[in-house]
Amino acid sequence: MGRLIQAGRTKYLTFCRQIMEAGCVGYLVSMQGRRAVYYGRSGETYVEPFPSATS
Repeated sequence: MGRLIQAGRTKYLTFCRQIMEAGCVGYLVSMQGRRAVYYGRSGETYVEPFPSATS
């Protein structure tokens, strides 16, 4: 989901609505770990790795 924001194809508010509708209650982004971890109501998680940076 975060890739849509990175690509400029969605707004942040739309992204927040979409992840809430999917059952997400929070998320943590680790720049060093290059991933976002989304948390659900029952403690389930989904890890979205970041693509490698290009220079």
